[in-house]
Amino acid sequence: MVNLETVVGDLPESSALPGKRFVIRSGPEVMAFLDELGVDVAVLANNHAYDHGPTGVLSTLDAMAESGIAAVGAGSTPAAAQRGIIVDAGDLRIGVVAATSVPAAGPDEPRPDLVAAARRAWMVPEIARLRAEGADVVVVQLHSGLQFADVPTTY
Repeated sequence: MVNLETVVGDLPESSALPGKRFVIRSGPEVMAFLDELGVDVAVLANNHAYDHGPTGVLSTLDAMAESGIAAVGAGSTPAAAQRGIIVDAGDLRIGVVAATSVPAAGPDEPRPDLVAAARRAWMVPEIARLRAEGADVVVVQLHSGLQFADVPTTY
């Protein structure tokens, strides 16, 4: 499992969100590298998944689907972004839920619904759903904290 903190696709730089300080995009060839590494799951709930807006999220999801790497933490709809997954690892069924508290949009953009925002209201029931569907354990991957801070964020 990796935190894929980039948009994947052949998108023009002009499609990047205006005003965003750092914009990250990788070409589709990155998928072959992830496959070579043996990556099974890519977490997309982070502050760069939306660097190219909804088009970038959908491009990344398409690249994941084509490669056979499961994606979690972003989706084509808000409900899909919040939906966890179950992956088999040997005899274990592992549920994965992913969310971010780091703003994924630029300074003039609303919080994007296609990237899962960390909220107890949906995360607790989603963890319970994965357990009810047979997950032996559930991993919660939270992308969180203040960027460029000298000390960890206090919650």
